[in-house]
Amino acid sequence: MSDEEIRAAWAWDKDMTWPTDEELAEFDLVIPAKSRRKPPKEAAE
Repeated sequence: MSDEEIRAAWAWDKDMTWPTDEELAEFDLVIPAKSRRKPPKEAAE
């Protein structure tokens, strides 16, 4: 979904708010451990 599609889907719910740039700046990027693992050798070939 694009940002515009997400905003349109949220538009009906007045309790939902889109985070501001200041709020987004406070977020930490978390990469799940599973994504950080190296692929098995047979998958890498």
